[in-house]
Parts: sequence; structure tokens; C-alpha cells
Amino acid sequence: MDHKQGITPAETNQEDCCQRRTWIFDLIFKDYTWINAANNVQALGVQRPAVALIGHDLIQAYHDSTHPSYLALIVNDWSGDVYFSLRHELFRTFRDQDFDYNKESCEVTFRKSGMVLHVGEVMRSDEWVMMRDPSKLFGLHNGAVQTAVLYFKLEFEDELVIITPRLEEWSTSKGRNMFGTCVVSLCM
Repeated sequence: MDHKQGITPAETNQEDCCQRRTWIFDLIFKDYTWINAANNVQALGVQRPAVALIGHDLIQAYHDSTHPSYLALIVNDWSGDVYFSLRHELFRTFRDQDFDYNKESCEVTFRKSGMVLHVGEVMRSDEWVMMRDPSKLFGLHNGAVQTAVLYFKLEFEDELVIITPRLEEWSTSKGRNMFGTCVVSLCM
């Protein structure tokens, strides 16, 4: 991915990367059965789904043991097959079965950790992922908005992708639009 576009892979070695990715996904899932099933959905004429977590909290959680507080689960399901065939299995695969699910906001709140996971793309068949407060997925870094995407079994060398515009780009409307385009393209 191109640093000029505001997207940078996290800098780490591959072994650390896998352990960190596993640690973060292991916070949520007791095993990878559902993730693998979602990633292996095949539909004619569209790309396969790609399970990912999105949120600014991923950056700190990826580099130390801090638990993220708000994340979104994205599957990039253009065919709708994950929604139709796997949505009912999602909750059974959560590690922590002590959770509340708010159907209206599509948010799962895990009682033990307090983490909130937005699951709107999995639980609804809407063309757009609707969120009550998408700003929870973003944070500030050096005066610019930042977020991150953590793909499961991504073909890139690193799993965590940090999205942030350079400060001089953020101060222009073109830079802010470019940042928005980067976020949208990673979530598609």
C-alpha cells in the first residue's frame, strides 16, 4: 500500500504480527471457525469476503496488551452470503458468552471486558454499514484523524493497516477527502 495515500502497514516482524493479530482476534473469538467460513464464501462475479476489525483502539492493542474498547467487525460481503448463511452462527463463536446484543445499534457489549463490537455488516443485509456513532472508530494522532484495520489472514506482509493523512494533507479539503476515500476503500 502506498504511504502517499495515507495508508501504512504497521512495522513489525512477521512472528510478532501473527501473535498480536491472534491475541486481538482471540479476545473476541474462541476459535476461527466462523472467520474461516466467512473468508471462504464464494459467489460468482464478486470478490471473496475478508474478515477485518476496524478501530483506532487496534493500534495500541496491537503494540501492547491494552484491550480495545470499541471495534467494528467488517466482512466485505458483496454477495450477501455471509449474512444469509453465517449470521446466526456468529454469536456462538464469541469467546465471552456473557454479552448483551443491542439489535437496533448492532452492538455487542462484552460484560467482562467492557469492549463493544459493532456487527452491523454481518447482522443486516443493508448495502451500507450503519453505525450510531462512527467517530468511535477514529482517534487523533499528531493533530490528524487516524484509524486502523486489522485483516485476518491478509495476503500483505503485515496484518495491521494504519490510516492517517499527513498533517499538511489534513489541513486541506483534498487531504480530508483522500482520507475518507482510503477509509471507504479499506472497508469495501
